[in-house]
Amino acid sequence: MNLEDIKKQLKSISNHQVFPSVSIFLPVNVADMPGTNEEQTLIKTTFQDALKKLSALEQMPSILEVARRVEKAGENLHIDKFQKGIGIFISIEQEVIVPLPFMVETKIHIGDSFEVRELVNIMGQMEPYMVLVFSEKKLLTLKGSGNHLTVMEVPDMIQSMDDILGHSDDQRFTHIHSDGVGAGPGVNFIQQGIQESNVEKLKLFINRIDSTLLKYLRDEKLRLVLVGGEKNVGHFTSFSKCNDFLLTIIPGNYIHSNVHELEQIVWPAVKDKLDEEKEKVIKELTETSNQFYVAGITEVWRAAAEGRVRTLVVEKDYQVQGVLQEDGYAITVDFIEEGVGNVKEDAVDDLMELVMSKGGNIVVVDNGKLAQHQQIAAITRY
Repeated sequence: MNLEDIKKQLKSISNHQVFPSVSIFLPVNVADMPGTNEEQTLIKTTFQDALKKLSALEQMPSILEVARRVEKAGENLHIDKFQKGIGIFISIEQEVIVPLPFMVETKIHIGDSFEVRELVNIMGQMEPYMVLVFSEKKLLTLKGSGNHLTVMEVPDMIQSMDDILGHSDDQRFTHIHSDGVGAGPGVNFIQQGIQESNVEKLKLFINRIDSTLLKYLRDEKLRLVLVGGEKNVGHFTSFSKCNDFLLTIIPGNYIHSNVHELEQIVWPAVKDKLDEEKEKVIKELTETSNQFYVAGITEVWRAAAEGRVRTLVVEKDYQVQGVLQEDGYAITVDFIEEGVGNVKEDAVDDLMELVMSKGGNIVVVDNGKLAQHQQIAAITRY
């Protein structure tokens, strides 16, 4: 399951308000083969802990039914079906199991909504991208997510310039006019013709790459990391139509590097670019007019409830308890009386769910980055 599918799943369970809603996160031990005793023990003990938490609650019919569903899910869960982690979301209304392509910590949450904050935090660093290691002789394509790369193939994509030329180096420039042959200035004429011919063939090669790569990037919703020698990447960006998909460019000849070596080269550049884009969002917050800007948990909540939030920006560890008023539009955080009102233990998590349910984007930034924005702010649609 890719991140786009996970986002759709999270959107389907977001703003889900029913008690009890059980969220269980499990890591997959990638060091061993799936299905080991260690993993089975982790599954068993985690689900047992979830059942203990449920049994400690008032034994209403809805709680008993959710407990039955949790127990059944634990019995039927097969670890070899999943990737690096699993998210299990169970309530009286929904049962959703989400295989995750990234590691998570073991966690159980029981509340009146599902826990999505942790997944949103992680996914901010796991947006998929494609790496194209580009040279005239050979292409290498890889799929990236976070600091992990895997070799992949783009269907029907040309693999080298030789696939176009179809003949040896000695025959490449036979179309150059014979008037250029001879001593003195004629040699320069031939050299210039060869250089121009090389560029034309490289342009044709790049256009052939575009014919499949452009559609693939668009269909898979991937951004492109371009790796190659300085001249080659210069030609690529001059002739390619894929520039709108470019995330970053890494100059250097790495066509013979293995996957692990490429991971060490690519991820720092990608992370720097992602951090730079987050800084741009923070700058946008500062420069946005008050008409399209709100800050602080109470104001952002109201804007989200009204469906106005286009982009929510929040510090990764910001957490606050709040009481949601009956109308669903107002939340108070200053005066909380135990047992009174709809208490949100983590109002920020519920706010994230609310924003996702209404089609908004979420950007999670490092702690301290939003000191001037009360740790949470939003750019609104209107």
